[in-house]
Amino acid sequence: MIDIQEAHDTVVRMWHKAAEQHTQGNMTRAVEGWAAAMNYQRQMAKEAGFSTDTRYLPDVGWTVGIGHIASFDIFAKMKILGMTNTNYVVVADNIVNQTYLDLFKPYLTILPRSTFTEDIRLTEDYLAVIEVDGCWTWFIDALVIVQQRWEAEGRSPLLKLPQEQIEAGRQKLGLKPDDWFVTLHIRKLNDAQNLRDIDPESYAEVIKRIEAMGGRVIQVPSEDRALDIFLLSQARFVILGNSGPAWVAGTFGTPALLANWCPMGIKFPYKGAIFLHKKLWHKGESRFFTSEEYCEPFNHIVSEEVLTQHDIASVPNTSEEIIAGVERMLCETAKGVVNVGEVTP
Repeated sequence: MIDIQEAHDTVVRMWHKAAEQHTQGNMTRAVEGWAAAMNYQRQMAKEAGFSTDTRYLPDVGWTVGIGHIASFDIFAKMKILGMTNTNYVVVADNIVNQTYLDLFKPYLTILPRSTFTEDIRLTEDYLAVIEVDGCWTWFIDALVIVQQRWEAEGRSPLLKLPQEQIEAGRQKLGLKPDDWFVTLHIRKLNDAQNLRDIDPESYAEVIKRIEAMGGRVIQVPSEDRALDIFLLSQARFVILGNSGPAWVAGTFGTPALLANWCPMGIKFPYKGAIFLHKKLWHKGESRFFTSEEYCEPFNHIVSEEVLTQHDIASVPNTSEEIIAGVERMLCETAKGVVNVGEVTP
């Protein structure tokens, strides 16, 4: 007889051990550890007599961050593309943005935990790896695979904001028919992934440049979560780093200037993006990384403290670099077409 609590605790311990490898930038080991945890969980679930045809996505990881909700784009598209027969159920009790989550209701089952009478602890997927083509794959890499197949079939972005919500957003902001705006997000959390943080001062001149061109610059998050989704889906373009709002904008196909993007190993697969990466600097050798040196672990480290252990510092984009990116984006969006572009270190 399987002790469900003991098996669940073992899975969680295995998951956190793998997460420690992720923190150090060792993604190969992290994915191997996460995959081992999920395979062990599946073995225990089968021995306990649970069906694995349905996988539950608990709110602990999936609905507490707006960028995490954006990951549902993967599951919805896999179902539409015929890449999976699994029934994915979102266990939604702690929801950071109900307006955004509601847009996935036509594609995924979304239920509060109180509706379940059975024990689902051995059939939950955690925010790390997703099964794609029979292989546990890091969720960012899974998104790349799924999005490439989606676009290969000539499909448009899955999500569209209803017209009534678009009109409500424009009214809240007092936008006239010809008014346009750019949405800006500046991450400043100073957490364990503080390499993704951005210095607000580097955007002061950028804001002035856009306003001089007749546009408005509006930052997210606002105090209105429904308005945030309007801003990320209806902007002429967005200026974002590697944080939740970037992935939300991607699900709508919003053109994006991805400034101060890091780490290099994080791929953004949606069309219409221009990349400006943070660079890495060898302190002891007084030089920037070469393109060949952006490999594991350095292309996955998300902590300034971990970089320091390697005698390496991150170098953010200059105001001039960001302005050049904005001017390119203004030109491209004026044409009505944004080509994918990348500025490499």
